[in-house]
Amino acid sequence: MKKPLLMGIAWTLTQCCLADFAYAAQALGISQALALASQNSGKLGGANAAVTQAQEQVQAVAGLGGPILALTGMGYSFERQQNISLQPYASNINGMISGLPIPPSALPIPIDIPTLPDSVNLHVRKTGAVGFVNAILPLYTGGRIDGVRGVAAGRASESVANAQQERDEVQATLIQRYFGVQATAQVAQLREAARVGVAEHLATAKRMEAAGLLAKVERLQADVAYANALRDAAKAQHDSALARRALDSMLDTEYAAAVLATPLFVDTRDLEPLEHYVTRALAAHPGMAIVSAKRQQTEGLHQIEEGIHKPSVFAYGVAEPHKGRPDWMVGIVLNWVLIDGTDRAALSRSSVAAAQRVDQAERQARQDIALLVERNYRNLDQAKLKYLALRADEELAREYLRLRVKSLASGLGTAVEVIDAQLNLAKVQAEQTGAAYEYSMALVALLSTTGELANFPQLAQSADIQHPQ
Repeated sequence: MKKPLLMGIAWTLTQCCLADFAYAAQALGISQALALASQNSGKLGGANAAVTQAQEQVQAVAGLGGPILALTGMGYSFERQQNISLQPYASNINGMISGLPIPPSALPIPIDIPTLPDSVNLHVRKTGAVGFVNAILPLYTGGRIDGVRGVAAGRASESVANAQQERDEVQATLIQRYFGVQATAQVAQLREAARVGVAEHLATAKRMEAAGLLAKVERLQADVAYANALRDAAKAQHDSALARRALDSMLDTEYAAAVLATPLFVDTRDLEPLEHYVTRALAAHPGMAIVSAKRQQTEGLHQIEEGIHKPSVFAYGVAEPHKGRPDWMVGIVLNWVLIDGTDRAALSRSSVAAAQRVDQAERQARQDIALLVERNYRNLDQAKLKYLALRADEELAREYLRLRVKSLASGLGTAVEVIDAQLNLAKVQAEQTGAAYEYSMALVALLSTTGELANFPQLAQSADIQHPQ
């Protein structure tokens, strides 16, 4: 009666050996998988591009406050017509000519002096070009330039923190899928081994029924058990295939169906005290960095608002180059807006409220992060205890199956009891695999909170329990 159990074990070992043989040259460790996921993630690529954009903006405003030099060129063409009245002058001049003792026309050599017209039409048309060189040097801006720099630096810091959050999310998803593939594959193997074993016991039950050694109701119970085992095996295979597809979507196609070299694990050694992780999280969590960046932006905006109502002083110079000595002008300008229609007191109160808003956000973030760390810390410890408890349950289930097989062989037990014991063993083993997976996910959550997710591969390698052992 030990044959079904041995067949199940043999099937599992065969599948593992075939997988190792087929993909031995394409093993994929968790560190390499994390690197591939980061390279292939469009979400992370977009976050990195946002970081580059913000950093370039910081570089763009770094030179604010320095001299400004501009070259202005202008081409022009104009035409002007104007009627100029000569009436007062014409009357006087014409009167003087007519009042001469001898008119010019009566001279021995007559002189024809035309009379001066009453008006003249002036028509001017001109085309040309002119150029200027302008220079401005800000001397005092009331802190507005520093405020602009502060806002840009705050946005850059925020983009870096957001990118870190995106990176942690991508890596956490990769780890979840990486170990999810292993967990579902192991459960599928266990369920298939149980199905094979139940099928053998069902065949034995049918032979015993035909020989009159087993009641029909017991054989029907074996039929139901087999149907359930078949359904569970099919569902486990479906879950395994879906988990694999989800993982492959984050990797290069050349690593599709590669063997996952880092197994599920549990570390039974004691954790650091909770305060250690809380301190680390408050110092390294991206949420705290985002709050700090928001504070920097708020302070920069406050500087800009305050600077608008302060005087501005700058030196200037203008030169018009041309042949010979150029025309030029230099000076200092003071500009101070005294009244502009805005309520300056209200703007000041608005800045204070913005700063208070950031203070409240920081206080809430500290509370939330500390609570999140404690929850993840306790979940990790609970997952470890659950795994260790299931190890004892597995040992009990193995022993119970051994006794049921022995009882059946001696005629004191039934095939249904053996089937139930075998299915119970598969159930406990699947739960143990699930507990190992829960431990990995709890560790990911804790490390993500403390900003130490990069240490996950090392912790996985150094764990004292590799599942399955």
